Amino acid sequence: MIERGESLSVLAYKRLEEMILTGELRPGQRINEAQFAAANGLSRGPVREACRALERAALVTMTPAKGAFVREISQKHLAEVYDLRAALTGMMCGLAAANQPDPASCDKLELLNTEMTAAADRDDTEGYYAANLRFHDIISDLAGNDTARRVYDGLVKETHWHRIAAMSAYESIDEHTMIIAAIRAGDREEARRCGEAHVASGKRRWIKRRAEQEASAANRKEEAA
Repeated sequence: MIERGESLSVLAYKRLEEMILTGELRPGQRINEAQFAAANGLSRGPVREACRALERAALVTMTPAKGAFVREISQKHLAEVYDLRAALTGMMCGLAAANQPDPASCDKLELLNTEMTAAADRDDTEGYYAANLRFHDIISDLAGNDTARRVYDGLVKETHWHRIAAMSAYESIDEHTMIIAAIRAGDREEARRCGEAHVASGKRRWIKRRAEQEASAANRKEEAA
């Protein structure tokens, strides 16, 4: 049940967004507005308004006479998002280094990287990903570019599940270590390079995983023939 405080449409938006980002609602799944409204003590009006807002945020697709569906992302679009995220991440890492953050901020990044290692050791994907998001949030704060952050945050939410599926924890942790070192040293160009390479590496992992899935599907098809 949604707790009151903000407008009903905002509350519905936040709850639906949470359900999408946590996987409770999966790509392609229809959002049952009537069921959601009843479960949360709402009328359908605020829920419909929330779905329209989620469509503007690229998380939902509205289909006439059919309703709202969690957005499915094409391979082409996902590849483009990876490239844009790489450029933005590189830029924000570079800005963070140029702003010469205090040692305590870099220590927080180190601590989060340690948390990610511990989560990876115990196969805690949810814990790892939460720490990973906080890691990049701190870099965004240090960069101080609000416009870049808004765009970046939208891209992260849009591709949330695809990133988790292609995640390679220990490789990412090593890449984070290089980013932290460059930011701590105030080396803008090296931080930019490391940040961009970090996301490019994620794209390569996603491409490899997609190829493996396609090969596996082809093998199953041959075996069934």
